[in-house]
Amino acid sequence: MSIGSTFSVRRGGVPMRVDMVLEPADGRWAQQVTGDPVEDATAHVLGLSRALAARGHEVVVHVRRTDVDVPDRVETPSGVVVSRLAAGLARPLPGQDRLRAAPELGGRLADAWARDRPDVVHAHGWHAGLASLAAVHLLPSHSTPPAVVQTFHGLAVGRRAGGPLDRRSTSGSGPARERLEAAIARGADRVVALSGEEVGHLVALGASRAAVEVVPTGVEPNGCPPARHRAGGDAPARLLVVSRLRAEERVDLAVRALRAVPDAELLVVGGPPAENLGGDLGARRLLDLARRCRVADRVRLLGAIPRQDLVRLLRSTDVLVRTDPYEPSGRTVVEAMAVGVPVIGPAAGCLLDALVEGATGMLVPPGDTGALAVALRDLLRDPLRREGYGLAAAERARVRYGWDRLAEETERVYAGGRLRRSATRAVEPVECAAAVGPVPTGS
Repeated sequence: MSIGSTFSVRRGGVPMRVDMVLEPADGRWAQQVTGDPVEDATAHVLGLSRALAARGHEVVVHVRRTDVDVPDRVETPSGVVVSRLAAGLARPLPGQDRLRAAPELGGRLADAWARDRPDVVHAHGWHAGLASLAAVHLLPSHSTPPAVVQTFHGLAVGRRAGGPLDRRSTSGSGPARERLEAAIARGADRVVALSGEEVGHLVALGASRAAVEVVPTGVEPNGCPPARHRAGGDAPARLLVVSRLRAEERVDLAVRALRAVPDAELLVVGGPPAENLGGDLGARRLLDLARRCRVADRVRLLGAIPRQDLVRLLRSTDVLVRTDPYEPSGRTVVEAMAVGVPVIGPAAGCLLDALVEGATGMLVPPGDTGALAVALRDLLRDPLRREGYGLAAAERARVRYGWDRLAEETERVYAGGRLRRSATRAVEPVECAAAVGPVPTGS
């Protein structure tokens, strides 16, 4: 099978066999909203795979097995095949152990591709990129290897640039990971950035600018934005934050800003389940700050919630607030826009691409509590402007972030990857192992 034309299948192009590689998720997809970036990557792969399959491509998603009681291979109702491969212990692994499992995962992938070779391999996350490039290197040299496309879903250098890390962070933003990400970025045929800001980070790592394309994360189209059922009368305006409750995500900014935003409540989704919030350092820290700021009666931590509940919660939200100075994917932002919720957040990361200042939301300087408070106060006091922002946000989400459009853009990336394949080589497993050094557990 050959990619042939850069045009989509619907416009007369040639169907492709596309193999996605996703690690560490095992393909059952995220059902809880905890704020973890892994959820965003998993949802991205699910949405993109469905859209590509609907356009006539054969899509297989390879994941590392984390549960022995699930099938090795299953076809989903959308036609996407999920393949679970044994590599390391069959359970969720911390970062150091996932890294150790990457060569074994690469070997399993090489075995699968030697039997049934795809046209394109699309790796999601740096562990998946390492395994995918190792697998391509292991394939027989006499045959044409598949193109390798890489999406990182967050870079160590980007998180480091956003500010100091929480000591409990699972970002793994050390120099060892940066070296590996640089090797993967150079070894892939194409690299997909989720935002314009990420392009700069990738070029700084050594990726060829000509090999980097921007294709953001998407959202299922909703048509017209549904009516949001806000409480009436004297009920407070509702602000919503989604976060892992890590210090580097700066939820404290929203808590502090609440002092200057009367008649508003702040709901925080994410972190551990509600019953475990009492033992979470980040939750305790935020609640203590709320008490010191005298807004504890207006701050509610909901913990992890079912994903379908997030959509219902968004429909009752007046403003989605983003505080993290490093926003690699923007999934929650796009979901909020799709249901007509305006967004206020830092002028950084994917928000620079997703938000249209003064039309779909408001951008504020990263880390500026005062500016955040002013923006919130002004928008909440102007319901007509807020409604206009919401309508414009829903239209932008429908037009720019629908999965069918993003699948078409991704097809063009795949075609470009095939054209460049002859000029690149895979990263050798030995090179990657030499680059590792000590990698933080939980990375």
